[in-house]
Amino acid sequence: MKKTIITHFINFTLSISIFLLIVLSIFSITIFNEKYLLNYLTKENYYEKSYQSIVEHFENNLIQSGIEENIIEKVIKKEYVIEDINSIIANIYTNKQISINSINIRTNFNNTITDILKEHNRYPSIEEQNDIKVLEDKLANIYEKELLYSPDLINKLYQNINILKKLTYVLIIIISLIIINLLAIIIYHLKDIKKNIGIALLSSGLIFTAIKYYIGDTFKYILFINKNFSELVINIITNILKYVGIIGLILGLLGFILIILSIFKKKNQN
Repeated sequence: MKKTIITHFINFTLSISIFLLIVLSIFSITIFNEKYLLNYLTKENYYEKSYQSIVEHFENNLIQSGIEENIIEKVIKKEYVIEDINSIIANIYTNKQISINSINIRTNFNNTITDILKEHNRYPSIEEQNDIKVLEDKLANIYEKELLYSPDLINKLYQNINILKKLTYVLIIIISLIIINLLAIIIYHLKDIKKNIGIALLSSGLIFTAIKYYIGDTFKYILFINKNFSELVINIITNILKYVGIIGLILGLLGFILIILSIFKKKNQN
């Protein structure tokens, strides 16, 4: 009886340890990995979506001010958006100083308006200069807000991700050692090795499957920072859950196979 309780406890601990190790490994190669996020930004066309969103905001403000929106191409370039988003990502993961092209936006807008006025042999009045400055500030603020949203939030993200990243690596090492010790106990002290390891794998697989179906689509309506960023977060979570489902299926099948092999072995021995 006592040995049965110990066996169940070992199997339970092993299944939870396997589950935690895989979850932490998934986090370390996805959301805690700068290269993964940069590749995903490209894959999800996030740069283009952000650029188009900024252009749309610019167009609305230019039209309201009586300025033709066809000057936008001279004011904002897609390269600015790509550089600035990458700069923000670098800050989140490495605390590298953020460099935003809002000064270039101001300069390009000012130069474009000046050139248009020169073409018409006009020099802006003091009132027009003030209006141009107000619109220039508005466009620069729109650009910064659309990309940065909140500098304080970006700073908190770096602090939190940095702490969680280090904690994840430490936990991966600790849990790996626990799994090694539990496997050693099963191999050297328990009779049915295949069955016990199979039960642990099957249990882990069931946990992964249950989590995938429990979460389901509940996260698909979240709104975080802005629409484009929310879609990005939703797609990343969806991608991770896809891996969770696949891993759950693989672990479940491996566990089931080991349990079946154990049963056949017992029958042959009898």
